[in-house]
Amino acid sequence: MGVFAPFSRCSESLPPLEKHEEKRIPRTTRGQRRSNPNPKNFSIVRAEAVGKYVIAEILYPDCTNYEGRKILVFKDVSIDHLKGLAQIDPHFCDHANHTSPIARFRPNREGWKHAIKFCQSISK
Repeated sequence: MGVFAPFSRCSESLPPLEKHEEKRIPRTTRGQRRSNPNPKNFSIVRAEAVGKYVIAEILYPDCTNYEGRKILVFKDVSIDHLKGLAQIDPHFCDHANHTSPIARFRPNREGWKHAIKFCQSISK
């Protein structure tokens, strides 16, 4: 059985911080700072359409885990739509006011292959 991390969610689903509250960055067990990706600071490394899904590898330079890379799957959006966005939050979110991924995969070759297989399997 694995260890589960707390569920991460998009910034729009969190209540606003009170003026006296400080936003704290969690630390890993070794004391290193982890940072959530800044949804406004990103670059799309590559993207591929599979049916009505788009797989995108996105680099968030402010994020430290996996060198800031994320492999995200989006539904019913085009690659051009993604490239035109001013922000992409990699967290799952039910708010209709921004584009949210439906799946995430480990940011490596195997993860990219799994994302393709996932999109192919749910496109049938």
